[in-house]
Order: sequence, then structure tokens, then C-alpha cells
Amino acid sequence: SSSSSAGYLPSRRTSSRMSHSHQVDQRPADVGRWSRVRQPLLWGLGLAGTAAVVHAVDPNEPGHYPTCPILASTGLYCPGCGFLRSMAALTHGDLGTAFARHPLIPVLVVVLGVYLVRWFAREWRGDPPSGRSCTPLMTTAVMLAYAAFVVARNLPGWSWLSPA
Repeated sequence: SSSSSAGYLPSRRTSSRMSHSHQVDQRPADVGRWSRVRQPLLWGLGLAGTAAVVHAVDPNEPGHYPTCPILASTGLYCPGCGFLRSMAALTHGDLGTAFARHPLIPVLVVVLGVYLVRWFAREWRGDPPSGRSCTPLMTTAVMLAYAAFVVARNLPGWSWLSPA
């Protein structure tokens, strides 16, 4: 009973490829391509469907969507104020209005789109997950920048950040 692992070979039923974090991808090798891409495809279709609803039901018309409770109760813009109007402007091809309503939404749409395309392509090819993730420093920096944005959009003289 040797404790050496020199003779160990990974099963043919699992991928032996290693990710950047050196974890073995445990998905069965014989999983079909359409099974692998189902999740990114469903996410993409769900987001496209949501964009279609916002395109069809204009958030600029009163009564189509509820009023922001934070804005209604405090008079301050919440982190999401202007999100729907920005999305509606994007779906109508009006990039200037989209940035005016919520300047982070067009950027978020591009980042999310790139992420979904890369996820779909990776699953289509059958590549293992990259193992990359945001570091705590990156996460903290993004959260602080977003908090600064929320405060700045409510300051006098910074109306260019407000969704009004």
C-alpha cells in the first residue's frame, strides 16, 4: 500500500485541465455543448427580455413603474435612480440621454455584455472556469467609488450626475 500518487491518472469522465487557481474542473467530459451553454444563454435571454420590456413600457410616462421610495421620502437620489430611464434610452439608441439619466448604466451594460459573451464562449469551447476573481482591494475600490458617486449626485452644483 504505497502512499505515492505518481501512478494516479485522472478519470476520463472528468476534465484534467487546471484553472489558474489550480483546481481541477469537475464537470463530466461528455456533457453536451448545449448543456454547458444553457446557463449563460438563459441569463442573456433574461436580460434581453428585461430590456425589451423597458423598451416597450416607457419609464418616462407616469404610472408605468413605481416611484422610487427613497426619492419620494427623502428627496435624495438613490443609487438606482435613473436606471430604468437610462436603460430605456439605451434600447432606443440614445446614448447621450442614457448617460444623462445614470452615467454608470451604459458602462455596466458594456461590462456585463463582455462578461456574458466570454462566459458563453468559454462554455461553448468546454474550457474550465478561469479561476480569476476580484481581489478584496478591487471590490473595496469599486464600492467606495460607487458610494462617492451616490453622494456626489446629491450635492448642490453636481446636477450633471442627477437623473432629473
